[in-house]
Amino acid sequence: MPPSSTTEPTASPSTTLNEILSIQDNASEFARLKAQVHSGRVIPFVGAGLSIPCGFPGWTAFLLEEAKHAGIEAEIQADLSAGKYGEAAQRLEDELHSFAFRRRIATVFGKELLPSGAVKLLPEIAAGSIITTNFDRVIERVFKDASKPLDSVWGARFGAIRNALFTQARYLLKLHGDAYDETERVLTQAEYDQHYGDIQDPLRPLPYALKAIFSSATLLFLGCSLTVDRTIKILGQLSSQPVAPEHYAIVEAPDSQEDFRLRRRALSGLRIVPIWYPRARHHSVEVLLRALCSPTP
Repeated sequence: MPPSSTTEPTASPSTTLNEILSIQDNASEFARLKAQVHSGRVIPFVGAGLSIPCGFPGWTAFLLEEAKHAGIEAEIQADLSAGKYGEAAQRLEDELHSFAFRRRIATVFGKELLPSGAVKLLPEIAAGSIITTNFDRVIERVFKDASKPLDSVWGARFGAIRNALFTQARYLLKLHGDAYDETERVLTQAEYDQHYGDIQDPLRPLPYALKAIFSSATLLFLGCSLTVDRTIKILGQLSSQPVAPEHYAIVEAPDSQEDFRLRRRALSGLRIVPIWYPRARHHSVEVLLRALCSPTP
């Protein structure tokens, strides 16, 4: 899950950009990414980290807050500490009953909150489709406010995904559903099993759709934790294919050199090129996207 910290730097945006570009290979990789963005060949893949500045909770914060009210905070914390997010959501739904749990999702993620931060720059980055696993409607609001309304597609509808990949139409692919659309929502373990099943199963719509996306387009992951889940496992399956495209991600740099090495190796195994930003400086994502939007030299 993306970090929920909103600690911001005190330096000016220009200083922050220079600082970011001085990290590892950031300068050269950022230049390559910018060239691809300006050519219209990059599709943003948006995670919860871009909705947090708007006032929405991250998945960890949401599950823990609901667990506290349900009296099972210790159990949910144990699941989350073990990386079992689907199991934690399932435990919470079982405790609350599905009706109450679904109402809480709609109440929390269905709010009309004003867009803030990096997400407001998406209309300048995305030439065509956008992909998200978020339930909220911040992206729809951002594009509407920019006078570039989207044709929204909720869930893994392969025909619509194919059209989004091969046309310049502005599609929003909400792979895990919407706050108000429980039929295609993916959060609990049962929902993951229903929509993903065995990720090798060609009849399951989500694995099929994700394989098409990952093998057909260059993605820019924004606000995504990129930890081990079924989405990342599918990406890993395709990474060994010689014709698989490379992807990019704007990610927080780990604390230690050893963690940095392991993180870089894990992303390389997914064919993801990282653009690092300093730890807890999440405003850096907005700074980088603003620089991507600027005219090329």
